[in-house]
Amino acid sequence: MLVYLYTDGTDFNRQLIDRGFARVYDSSFSKRSEYTDAEAQAQGEDVGLWDFDGSVTTDTPTETESSSDDSGGSGSSDLPTPVGRQFRSVRLL
Repeated sequence: MLVYLYTDGTDFNRQLIDRGFARVYDSSFSKRSEYTDAEAQAQGEDVGLWDFDGSVTTDTPTETESSSDDSGGSGSSDLPTPVGRQFRSVRLL
C-alpha cells in the first residue's frame, strides 16, 4: 500500500475493494486485515472483477514485457493522464 486515499472522509481504497474494482496484494500495511475481509466479501458476492466466469489465472506479481518500439523512451508518455479528478484530502500513513 503506497497511500490511504480519503475523499470526503471516506476510504477510497476500501470502496474500490468493496465494489470489486481492486484486490489486496501480498504486502504489509496497517489495514491489511480489514481490506482482506472486504475482498473476501466482494468475492463471495461476485461483484466487480470477482464476477468473471473465465478460467484465466495469473500469479502475483505479474511481470510485464519490455517495450519493443524504437522510441528510446520508457513509453510513459503513452499512458493516459487523469483529467477532471480532484481530491479534497489525502492522508499519508
